[in-house]
Amino acid sequence: EAQSARGDIETVRHGLIREAKLAYFELWYVFRALEINAINQSLLEDFQRIAESKYASGTVSKQDALQAEVEREHLAHQQIVLNRLLEVTRARINLLLNRTPESNLPPPPDDVETPTALPDLNLLLETALGTRPELRAIQYEEEAKDAGVRLARKEYRPDFKAMARYNSMWSNDEHRFMIGVGLNIPIQLGRRRGAVDEARAVGRDRHQREI
Repeated sequence: EAQSARGDIETVRHGLIREAKLAYFELWYVFRALEINAINQSLLEDFQRIAESKYASGTVSKQDALQAEVEREHLAHQQIVLNRLLEVTRARINLLLNRTPESNLPPPPDDVETPTALPDLNLLLETALGTRPELRAIQYEEEAKDAGVRLARKEYRPDFKAMARYNSMWSNDEHRFMIGVGLNIPIQLGRRRGAVDEARAVGRDRHQREI
């Protein structure tokens, strides 16, 4: 049961690592997206000025200037959405760091390392089956269930006890040293059958909770 609990702890730890990585990569994405959005807005402002100038001179239609204005509004709305996502992502990371949601975070690097290629699918499956803490926890839980049933069945066996004692308070030497044997015979079979049934039921209940 302790090994199974350790597997549950490892599962939570892996989940926290996954959440931290996902949050950090999302932070990196938002920073890069905001940078690109700012560049696009600057370029679109130049395009809009050119379109308005050409419209004033009669070389382009009014539709070009209006289209540039629509695109500017779209980029401005996208910036608002990205800033909101930045606040949410910052709050997630601060929560994982046990800090207040609005605490400042250093900006991520300009680039992050990415794998050039994914490993073979069969290798990934084999690694997952061999290292997933949830699977190890289930295995240990099954072993604990079987151990509980075996322990309950051993209550059917007689219990032998051996005893040896030396008491110097006795005046006669032959009375000072004593040895004895005790035997506990399991007569209450109903109680022991109930203990076995209980151990089995506990095992089935654990298995159903896991499913």
